[in-house]
Amino acid sequence: MFFIGCGEEPSEPASVTPWLELGSGQSEFIDVEDGDELTLVYGIQGGWHVDGAAKFGGIDPEGASLTYLATDPDSGELLNYTYNAQLSENLLQEIEDGWLRLGDLVVFDVDSDSDVLGRTINIELTLTDADGNTMQDSRTVVVAAP
Repeated sequence: MFFIGCGEEPSEPASVTPWLELGSGQSEFIDVEDGDELTLVYGIQGGWHVDGAAKFGGIDPEGASLTYLATDPDSGELLNYTYNAQLSENLLQEIEDGWLRLGDLVVFDVDSDSDVLGRTINIELTLTDADGNTMQDSRTVVVAAP
């Protein structure tokens, strides 16, 4: 708000270049680099997953979505059930320069844990805003035993 006699009207805030970072973690964000190991989790419903997390900024999270895909880096074979999380500010933690989402699951669509244990996979994270603009980040990781 601008009041007469208080100086110049402030300029519009500088726009921030949109950014996205794939990570891991249930209670805190864990950085993931290419070649890192992600621990296979044996889910309570009998499935297997690795934990996913996302940090992003420069976009309005209302109406945005996150999609995780796990694929074989050589063949492109899809290894997980598609996970598409609809976002809103009340489902995210605000951080200094953006937003944080923890606790996502990349659930494998496999017959046995041996289908992924020790396997190198590519995890791709796609963020789509309410206007349909997309950003992607991915890591090639190894699925490790707990």
